[in-house]
Amino acid sequence: MNVPISKTDHTDERPTWRSLFSGAGIWFIYFNLNYALTSITCRWGWFPNPIVGMPGLRFVQLIITIIAALMLVVGIILPFRSWRRYQSQKPTQNEHMLHDTEKDRHALMAFVTMLLNVTFLVIILASSVPMLTLNACALSGSGA
Repeated sequence: MNVPISKTDHTDERPTWRSLFSGAGIWFIYFNLNYALTSITCRWGWFPNPIVGMPGLRFVQLIITIIAALMLVVGIILPFRSWRRYQSQKPTQNEHMLHDTEKDRHALMAFVTMLLNVTFLVIILASSVPMLTLNACALSGSGA
């Protein structure tokens, strides 16, 4: 007996969900790690020697910031690719691109994940400005 097999449009949303939760996790770990590292360094005098011409703490925080930013860039690119896959036409020819995003749950989820990870990236980059310009241990008397 020949039964027609209907091909369902099964979309794997796991990469989008992973990007959503990993972006929030990266942001959470980044801030907790940097704040804890600053407190411990100022209290216990970790990283007393300059590295590459900058204080040791600042260098370590800069490396952590770069790693977190790169991980978030990956977390932005993956949902962006998923979102583009759900578009009905090329973006230059589709004047209703955001309306197409609202129509489909998968496209909306990818778009929201992408924007949320962009927000996390902007917050991390903005927090690096005071980290690079201010002395973290100025009040504690330690010069780290």
